Amino acid sequence: MRELQSIRRDLKRSLARDFRSQLESLRANAHSDVIDEAMWSEHVAVALQAIEVDWQRKRQIQAALDRILTGRYGRCDSCDAAVAEARLAAVPWATRCVRCQERQERLDNARIVRGPVSMRDGFESRFDDAA
Repeated sequence: MRELQSIRRDLKRSLARDFRSQLESLRANAHSDVIDEAMWSEHVAVALQAIEVDWQRKRQIQAALDRILTGRYGRCDSCDAAVAEARLAAVPWATRCVRCQERQERLDNARIVRGPVSMRDGFESRFDDAA
């Protein structure tokens, strides 16, 4: 139990350190003309996306540690079946068995193919998560 808490603490520190490092890198790159500003803007977008990916992965790991503490690790959140050991070895933060994960991915892909009905749909989905 103490080891899990130590891992969680290390993850939080790592995330904060990585975030501060990315911010410092962005601040250090001053721009003097329109081209530099455009390049800086693109750099900011890429850095923010990298931070988001890192943040999501660390949140998934923290959730897996929580599931260990509650005894839910290795159980599918959708059907409550055991998640295969090979799957957990490959993706330790997996929350679904292969069957349920494939079903979820098909549903997600169907939403992507359908796409937003109006411009406002896309706008709302991007900013609903931030609220």
